[in-house]
Amino acid sequence: MKSRLLFALLITLITVQTVKTQPGNNSNSISGAVTGHVFDATFDIPMEYANVILYNCRDSVAIAGDATDKNGLFIIPISHPGEFYIDVTFIGYESKTIGDIRIGRGAFDVDVGNVNLLNHSIALDDVEVSIERYSVEYKIDKKIINVGKQATTISGTAVDVLESSPSVAVDIEGNVSMRGSSNFTVMVDGRPSLLEANDVLQQIPASTIDNIEIITNPSARYDPEGIAGIINVILKKNILRGISGTVNANGGFDDRYGGDVLMNYCNDHFNVTFGIDYNQRSRLGNITERSRTYYPDTTLYLNSNGTMTHGGKRYGIRGILDYTISDKDAFSLGFRYGGGNHEHDNRQTFTQWEEPGAGESTYTSIGVSNHERFSLSFNANWSHDFEQKDHRIITQFDFGRRGGDEETRDELIDVNGLITDGKISTEGGPGDRWQFNIDYTKPIGEKYKFESGYQTRIRRMNEKTDLHQYNPATQLYEPQVEYFISSIHDEDRHSLYSLYSGEYKRLGFQGGLRGEYTYRIIKNDKANSEFSLDHWDYFPSAHLSYSISEQNQLMTSYSRRIDRPRGWYLEPFLTWRNAYSVRMGNPDLKPEYIDSYELGFRRNFNRNYFVADAFYRKTNNKIERIRSVYQQQQNVTLETYDNVGTDHSYGTEFTLNCGITKWWNIRTVYDIFQYNVEGASGDEDFSNSSFNWDLRLNSDVVLSKKLRVQINGNYESPTVTSQGRTEGRYSSRFAVKYEIIPRTFSATLQIRDPFGSSNRESTTDTDTIYMYRLYERDSQTVMLNLNYIFNNYKPEKSGRGEGGEDDEMEDEF
Repeated sequence: MKSRLLFALLITLITVQTVKTQPGNNSNSISGAVTGHVFDATFDIPMEYANVILYNCRDSVAIAGDATDKNGLFIIPISHPGEFYIDVTFIGYESKTIGDIRIGRGAFDVDVGNVNLLNHSIALDDVEVSIERYSVEYKIDKKIINVGKQATTISGTAVDVLESSPSVAVDIEGNVSMRGSSNFTVMVDGRPSLLEANDVLQQIPASTIDNIEIITNPSARYDPEGIAGIINVILKKNILRGISGTVNANGGFDDRYGGDVLMNYCNDHFNVTFGIDYNQRSRLGNITERSRTYYPDTTLYLNSNGTMTHGGKRYGIRGILDYTISDKDAFSLGFRYGGGNHEHDNRQTFTQWEEPGAGESTYTSIGVSNHERFSLSFNANWSHDFEQKDHRIITQFDFGRRGGDEETRDELIDVNGLITDGKISTEGGPGDRWQFNIDYTKPIGEKYKFESGYQTRIRRMNEKTDLHQYNPATQLYEPQVEYFISSIHDEDRHSLYSLYSGEYKRLGFQGGLRGEYTYRIIKNDKANSEFSLDHWDYFPSAHLSYSISEQNQLMTSYSRRIDRPRGWYLEPFLTWRNAYSVRMGNPDLKPEYIDSYELGFRRNFNRNYFVADAFYRKTNNKIERIRSVYQQQQNVTLETYDNVGTDHSYGTEFTLNCGITKWWNIRTVYDIFQYNVEGASGDEDFSNSSFNWDLRLNSDVVLSKKLRVQINGNYESPTVTSQGRTEGRYSSRFAVKYEIIPRTFSATLQIRDPFGSSNRESTTDTDTIYMYRLYERDSQTVMLNLNYIFNNYKPEKSGRGEGGEDDEMEDEF
């Protein structure tokens, strides 16, 4: 009933605003156009399907666009006065920008004349080689990573891209954190995923990504889930007229290979995109572990050494259909299916003894797991533009399903080769998500804007777990029915938000408020009780910017966020992970509430920029993973979760982008922050603190017209958790890119961790247990990536001049 009331109020608001802005109420509207012709500069012939985009000079926002006809003509209608510029692009050609386009005061139609584009293969012989645009762009509320500019990650995944990005850190096992926190939200094309954040990022090939948005302090428009913010992955969508596409293939040592294809067809009303990808990856490493378990009268020691291999295959298929109904209405449909498996093979030799005690025992542990999984999503969008510029309403519907089964087999084998203990556990079950959004934007005057929207998210998850225990007497795995559990996790969430933003002289501002109602219920077939949540939450946000001068800008922001416990955090039953570890959730967990503050300064000078961001983040109801002794069985660790108290993280991030020369660019990101956690679980004090710093260095060198080299280096200092410490580590990447056919066919050679320094070392130390773990990567990663880009445009042969041998070779290709 409450959600229906919110929805009705929003519809009423939109209706009122819509009536106010019907045609005839906009006194600033005009009727004009920007026209021109695009020609091939070499052969002086018209270019069909060239892309022309019109931008507003004030904020560089795209206003409208057109594709040239067979005569090279483009016509871009425009209905508002102002200062504009156009970008003219075509694959295989140098882009061109035409500025100083003024509409108004009698000049309603502007003809920019003939725009001549130069083919890259010709242009490179006549121009000086220079570094391309920044690989990181800074906006008032986010950082944008331009993935196409990073040669060191082209055959990797989204995780590899983020490893050298500001505000983000990636450990040796591919786990991502934002400013020290692993709790953040991942979206793909602005839509949330059912999968866990790291699973999503490790599944998306870097070659299919256009850019990644890092939003450390999201506004009230966004879902407030996640402590550290949002990572939004924007996939490639070609907008060239006709048929165009790109093909990538990659391969390397240690069973690593893959590829992807992206095809696109576009005409006046339809834009169809189709993509498919497949990747096989594996990681090899060595493990060293040392543990001690303290009992009242004895201490149990367990040391091990071994190897670990993990990896698997991932594949996906996606499609998008965009249909332009009219100049005011557009509709789109999209889908994506992804699947694959993740395999984990862990083989270790254990030595166990007690003090006081006599003798020791040695045995081998073999742990093998296989996780088969799939994900499926459908989405539909409709947008309507009103007469007033930027006055629009957008609706979006999403459905997603994920599923799969994971089987883990752990066996302990003695020196005689006999199985002394074994467990087979399985977990699986589907999860569905429905989401509906309606977003409304209404400009107020020239510089102000009102936004409002409604969102509902419905989740239904059903999971089953079971356990089979090895019986040495029968040499069979026998079912343990007490661990056969079915659980249901249902959650309904309804949200309403409003934002108001604008500019006053040099000051830019944005303020918003979001209200959310959550109803959640958890139950399983082994317990008679249900665990439910029925709660309202409110999330304000504020962003300010002040332009000191054209080169200097100050920015500050505040947002309140929430991090709700994962599903397995809440499961009120035991799940065996392996022979020495058991997990149990805590259904009484409270969500974490986060207050986040940021203050930033940006200075541009020539081709360079310097950014300083200060931040403070406070987390209430801090959730920590708690390790303790499992009292029911010796030498087994119990893992559970609890709200231990409050943590504080504050520090500064410095970014310096420096163009040393026209062919050499260096970007340095330096983070320093203090982390404190204060609290307790039961009688155990969980207070801890550490001073942390990270350094990321990216060097980009253009050695010739076709050859480019990139080098990335990262260092992460030691840090603490509530129960232990993680040591510092250094990693590096090296890549060489060669343009075989400029802007059409290229090869990139990548080497990851060439010095073998990217190891992970951690310690857990409490009154009852001590655990030390060292993971060392077995070998460096070497990959070769081939990329081919094509479109449907070829110059007419009759219009060619007397081309040389190179021109003939390029046509044959």
